[in-house]
Amino acid sequence: MAMESYPYESRLLNEREKRGEQRGKKHGEAIGLLKGIRQSLIRYCEIRDVALTDDDLRKIAECDDPRQLERWQVAAFQATSRNEIFGP
Repeated sequence: MAMESYPYESRLLNEREKRGEQRGKKHGEAIGLLKGIRQSLIRYCEIRDVALTDDDLRKIAECDDPRQLERWQVAAFQATSRNEIFGP
């Protein structure tokens, strides 16, 4: 027995699938952005010979706010100590 296919079901499923793919893509891009900012922040600190503590590295890894990460990243451009980036 052949199953019937209804055109509206296919259209609805296709639309839902497309929205899901778009959300997944945006989520992946956001994760990639955070990862890139984290990596560059740590690299800037290495270049400037700024020693980061385990707590600093954990703080960076756990931060999901791109604005906060960017503030730390900008501070790291000229920092000579971890306190100039993260405070005391």
